[in-house]
Amino acid sequence: MKEFRSIFKQDFADYIETNQGTISNDTLRNTRSVLLTFDSLLAKENTGEISEAIVNQWIKRLHQVNAPKTVSDKVSYLRKFLRYLQYKGYVVFMPDCPKTSDSYIYKKYIALARAGHPGMFLEKRYTPHTMRHTTATHMLEAGVPIVAIKNFLGHSSISTTERYAELSQGTVNRHIRDWNEKWFSHQKEEPVERKKENVLPDFLK
Repeated sequence: MKEFRSIFKQDFADYIETNQGTISNDTLRNTRSVLLTFDSLLAKENTGEISEAIVNQWIKRLHQVNAPKTVSDKVSYLRKFLRYLQYKGYVVFMPDCPKTSDSYIYKKYIALARAGHPGMFLEKRYTPHTMRHTTATHMLEAGVPIVAIKNFLGHSSISTTERYAELSQGTVNRHIRDWNEKWFSHQKEEPVERKKENVLPDFLK
């Protein structure tokens, strides 16, 4: 497992240890992964100061390889760690969370879809998150394995994918019907044998 290497390595390690048991394993793993990248920059610059320049340099690198929403999420992880340092008495620069906005291309195709199918686009605004959620749901309803959907969306944990993908009630009903037909359609109802009533012979009537 990769270790923290900067002057703040013990603070990073203590922060991760403090959060164990208080947040989910996925969140803890993501937190550690994000903080390792920031620690790597601090170690490379050999600095004992978390300044505006060093934080902005890190955020700039994030923008080069990540979508705006991902950048915002990663900065949120860093902000929590920086608040922890402030609580310990450190003076650090606290960045704002970058605002995320829909890209031009995304807005363009939303407009085209709305023009072509006005009855299906009744909301004023649709976010990339809405698109990802809808895509995951359609894939799941089409029978795509959820592990494949996880890889398609780039999730690190399948629990994240499960929050995205929801089945409609119609799909649930279809799966139950198909399951019943698969396992029970061949079973014909056996005629119930009824005991013949004791009919008295004519000579005893």
